[in-house]
Amino acid sequence: MAVVLLCVVVYLLGLSLTIPILANYAREVMGHPSECPEDGDPDYDEKYDSSSCQDALDGIKAMTGYLSSAYAVAMLISTMWMPVFSDKYGRRPAIIVSLFGSLAGFLGQGLTCATDSSGCGIPGGFGMLIGVRVFAGLFGGTTTVAAAFIVDLYPQEQRGKMFARLGSSAITAFVFGPFVGGGLAQFGLRVPLLWQQF
Repeated sequence: MAVVLLCVVVYLLGLSLTIPILANYAREVMGHPSECPEDGDPDYDEKYDSSSCQDALDGIKAMTGYLSSAYAVAMLISTMWMPVFSDKYGRRPAIIVSLFGSLAGFLGQGLTCATDSSGCGIPGGFGMLIGVRVFAGLFGGTTTVAAAFIVDLYPQEQRGKMFARLGSSAITAFVFGPFVGGGLAQFGLRVPLLWQQF
């Protein structure tokens, strides 16, 4: 059970690493708005404060909400298919499939670049970023499979304690994940996303 709880922590830690950087990373992937000035522009302050630039930046900020929603909807879908998969093929294969699917989705996030970028991983822009977030979310059923492990392994009188441990593992990941993600982001916005693979 300790290994199962560790898998839950690893999965949720990977998810929570992105919390402090997601909005800025989405802005990087969407590319620099043409209405806003580039760094070094002599009229930077005036152009940046213009209504057209502010409207473009507000649009980018609004679009970042889609990233969280896309992941959440896909994760909801994963809670429907992962338990069925684990009943048919076993709990251990389900945990492994969940972790490797999430790994691929998180790696895709770290490699997604703006559409007009060259020499980067996946130049798909914001649409690709939404796609890889959905892909990662579709394999987000680690916690539901861990709950099934508890039901399989423990008698009724011990399940409450084990479910409490499962909840504590999830909370621990969400306590440390944003802290670690924010710290790693000091070395670049892609660093927390690529660090998830380790």
